[in-house]
Amino acid sequence: MLSYSSDVLAALHADYAAAVWPAQLVALAASAAVVLLAFRPAAGRWTCGLLATAWAFTAVSYFLLHLLAIDFAAPAQGGLFLFQALLLAWSGVLRDRLAPRVAGGLAGWSGLGLLLFGLLAYPPLAGLAEGDWRAAPLFGLAPAPTLLATLGILVLAGAPPRHLLVLPLAWSLIAGWLAWELARPWELLLPLAGLGAVLLLGLRRRSEP
Repeated sequence: MLSYSSDVLAALHADYAAAVWPAQLVALAASAAVVLLAFRPAAGRWTCGLLATAWAFTAVSYFLLHLLAIDFAAPAQGGLFLFQALLLAWSGVLRDRLAPRVAGGLAGWSGLGLLLFGLLAYPPLAGLAEGDWRAAPLFGLAPAPTLLATLGILVLAGAPPRHLLVLPLAWSLIAGWLAWELARPWELLLPLAGLGAVLLLGLRRRSEP
């Protein structure tokens, strides 16, 4: 049983959007950069740097500085996001083990579609569903679009280190449970995206030599 309702969470999101302004402008620029870098496989380190920063900023700004006001589990959730940021920095930035690229075929185009959905379609969808488009969640500021964009990048990478997928998949399932408990049907897209990313990665690994 959660200690808050969907209405309380929506009000917190509105307050959060106002508190972090104008960080939304930076988030939109980062979203555009992630899409452009997806077409440059040699820029894997830059892509992972943006993803790691997005997970870390969301952990601190959203979970630890705002969600904690209504959710006692926020530190644990923020800890998961911080750990994923460290994994992305280690494997993707320092070791250069992630090279997303837009490729043909079902898996490749689906990965790009998942990335674009997380960055461009999900934010206004969620904002309108909550009744305030100004509080639309953005990549690097909120968990859902950050998760969706990361899943898209991992699918585009084709064969990413498996440990980079564990926490995004786990969070997508946690988000699905929260969506069910709070009656927020649009957030049920998150576990579907997590499971879909696993399926797409399996298909891509089978189709490529």
